[in-house]
Amino acid sequence: MRNSRKPRFILLALLMAMIVALPAAAVDGNLMYQSPLYSSSASYPIASFLEQNRYTSESFASQMGLTPEEMVRIASNSSSYRIVPGDSFTLSYYSGNEVVTSSFQVSSSMTVDIPEVGTFDCRGMSFAQLREDIKEMVLQARPYSSPHVDLVACGFFEVPVVGEVSSSVPVRCWGGSTLRCTMANASSYASSRSVQVKRADGTSLNYDLYKGISTGDMVNDPNLRPGDTVCYSKATCIVVLAGAVYSPGTYQLLPGEKLGDLIRSYGNGLLPSADSSAISVEHVSGGKAVSTLASDTENSLLSNMDRVTVVETNPAASYVTVEGAVAPVQTSSDSAVKMTSASKLMYSFLPGEKVSQMLKAISGAFVSQSDLDNIYIIRGSQKIMLESGKLLSGQSAADPVLEAGDKIVVPFVQTFVTVNGSVNAPGRIAYVPDKDASYYIGLSGGYSNTASGVGSYKVTDSAGKKIDKDGLVPNGAVISVNTNNISRDVTLVAAVVAVAASIASLLVDINSLIK
Repeated sequence: MRNSRKPRFILLALLMAMIVALPAAAVDGNLMYQSPLYSSSASYPIASFLEQNRYTSESFASQMGLTPEEMVRIASNSSSYRIVPGDSFTLSYYSGNEVVTSSFQVSSSMTVDIPEVGTFDCRGMSFAQLREDIKEMVLQARPYSSPHVDLVACGFFEVPVVGEVSSSVPVRCWGGSTLRCTMANASSYASSRSVQVKRADGTSLNYDLYKGISTGDMVNDPNLRPGDTVCYSKATCIVVLAGAVYSPGTYQLLPGEKLGDLIRSYGNGLLPSADSSAISVEHVSGGKAVSTLASDTENSLLSNMDRVTVVETNPAASYVTVEGAVAPVQTSSDSAVKMTSASKLMYSFLPGEKVSQMLKAISGAFVSQSDLDNIYIIRGSQKIMLESGKLLSGQSAADPVLEAGDKIVVPFVQTFVTVNGSVNAPGRIAYVPDKDASYYIGLSGGYSNTASGVGSYKVTDSAGKKIDKDGLVPNGAVISVNTNNISRDVTLVAAVVAVAASIASLLVDINSLIK
């Protein structure tokens, strides 16, 4: 018996070694991810400017790379969008029984001239404001003409980015662009804590772009305007934080901020496994690196290019499972995986690790069908809903600590609307944004003979909550067309009578044959 156990023991040891050594490996056909917090390297290179401000190149590109259609949709409804030269729109109105439609474009002087209506100064205006002003003037000139204004294309302009930059190519902007869209031009040593924007009128202001991104403070991430120039200066205190903290990385400190601020405010605190008496600071001076233990972990001053490492212990690993719309293999930005059924992976984590850290660590497993806004945890008999969209983008949201045995469920995106009740072809219809109930009822064959009447229906969202039936139908909604019970009963009785008559006729025929 002893000899038979030895090979099993060796195999188990090899398997555990593979799990610890690889950040993601296959275990029993499932992908195994390991928390990045296991890494305890004492030295990290200076991160890129994007990463210093909580972006990867891929996530930055995906946020900035809006399609023209997405830009128009945002600009049409956003109160923060400001009109720029080149914005184009159509004006339609009734003239007698005919519909007159004309196209217009905002000029370089920020004006629009509409014949027989007037000239509009668009400086500082949102499209919603301009739309209402035009409709009001058209109604004054042509009462009862039912004017309608639609934005059809957004204009573009270029903003020069100068100073501590890695690229001098101007950034192409639109009316929804903010200061963060210039970040890709900044070098790794540029300051994100004091970015200067020079306006066309000669005025200039400095912004804390890191604060604007990390807290969502739009005052520090202002909209860019035609004629702006963005100037990056060199950072004065870049510090690397590594080891047993919740958010290791490269950070830029403000004047007066100390070691305690770095660990608490930027690193989000020590992990439970951290040794608070073993925090080392590596300082480079005269071409030589010297590491010392911090004597005062709260008030020690830090210098530019210091590297702070918090030593951690190596506790036993705990695991959670992630199920649903996740890829059974690791994916990358240039490979797409189409899911046809639910899959499963495992994630090993350290004590005190939070959901947001796990979601970012396994982000490579998410696919196009992953519903990232409705991820939830099953913990025993408890279901914990997560604001996962906010957690993944770094916004403030409830961020539970992981527990061994948790099951994280990633639902599949629902891209359909259900139509039931008195329609000719009830069922699921592919979801199309910006459509009302009549669109989906039409695709379901229209109202049947048993319907209570045109417009007699209710709409509920994916959670079963009743919503405005005359508004736009959201993804996952259910449209229920009401039935005229009298008509239904008459139809049913008629059918029963017809069947009875047929049976009676058949019996008469059989009786005749017998005779």
